[in-house]
Amino acid sequence: MREAERHCEAQAAVKKHFASLIGRRIVSVAALTRKQSTAIGFDEATIGMNPVLAITLDNGVLVIPTADPEGNGPGWMEILAQQS
Repeated sequence: MREAERHCEAQAAVKKHFASLIGRRIVSVAALTRKQSTAIGFDEATIGMNPVLAITLDNGVLVIPTADPEGNGPGWMEILAQQS
């Protein structure tokens, strides 16, 4: 498979997975406690590396950044300013 085809497939998968975020508004961002983090499935050993972030949307959905698609530990999100 060519690189362009792989990119198109990856882009389609990302759009499908994250489609529910389009048009939503972020109402809060918080670091979860250890108890909250383990309650949603994070292993005690990985919690200390990064805080587990919870991004709450206007419809009550929680977005939890993870290290990878399998959820192997908390993740981080870089915020890039739009170039003018």
